[in-house]
Amino acid sequence: MALDSLLVFFWWLQGRIPASSVHAGLLRVGFGRHAGLTYQQARSQEPAFCRWHLEQAARTPAEEKFAQWLSGQRIICRMSSSSS
Repeated sequence: MALDSLLVFFWWLQGRIPASSVHAGLLRVGFGRHAGLTYQQARSQEPAFCRWHLEQAARTPAEEKFAQWLSGQRIICRMSSSSS
């Protein structure tokens, strides 16, 4: 487990984690009031934020990376919102 986290961090530093990677879900949102959440946590805990974020046009590199990851998770994000 610790080795997996270390590998994710290494690839993050290299800028090589594909947006659709399972491990990308371990990255932190890093901006706004949800900055401390991982991608997975934001998707499961804040589905309205996920939908809103996907609709935004102007993005920083961090926001764009999160949006790319969310795009691959879009169905799950929408399903989560119907259960709340």
